[in-house]
Amino acid sequence: MKKVILLTIAIICFISINSVDVSAQKRQNKPKHKVYVNDKRLTDNLVRYLEKRYKIRIGDGSYWYDKRSGLWGYKGGGTQGVIPAGWNLGGKLKTNASRGRTGVYINGRQLRRSEVNYLRNLVGRINRGRYWLDSRGNAGYVGQRAIVNLYQVSRRKKSGSFYRNFYTGVGSGGSGKDFYVIGKDWSY
Repeated sequence: MKKVILLTIAIICFISINSVDVSAQKRQNKPKHKVYVNDKRLTDNLVRYLEKRYKIRIGDGSYWYDKRSGLWGYKGGGTQGVIPAGWNLGGKLKTNASRGRTGVYINGRQLRRSEVNYLRNLVGRINRGRYWLDSRGNAGYVGQRAIVNLYQVSRRKKSGSFYRNFYTGVGSGGSGKDFYVIGKDWSY
């Protein structure tokens, strides 16, 4: 009888200890960041790496990112800035990432009216259609050669501009000569 009672107590203790360990593990493994890029959640390790590497804070939220051009914005909104292109962040860029309704697409994303107006001021008439844009500012109709370099046009017009996202601290712009992206202690 004593052996049965001792065995029962041992089993209860074993289950209790393992339950505590599992609960502690779940708390430790709970993601700290809720950062989504193109509808795919980024791992905490990736968010920490990016924050450390670029000395910025990435706020929880949903973003879109155009891997080809480096353009980014908040999900459902227009372009907020430019970061280095080519990163494997999140999922595939979706057509409706910005909730645009203009019939003008860049790298598959339909632009918002404000973005089309900006381009119109820069290069003139913008026809509905599908365009590509690379990280060097080259742009053209999908499947064709570049017809314009947006950075060069910006330089010729000497339309210097700058945008800084005060939440992340990252800024981008053009001085009329160069296009750049900057952070607290880095720049491209």
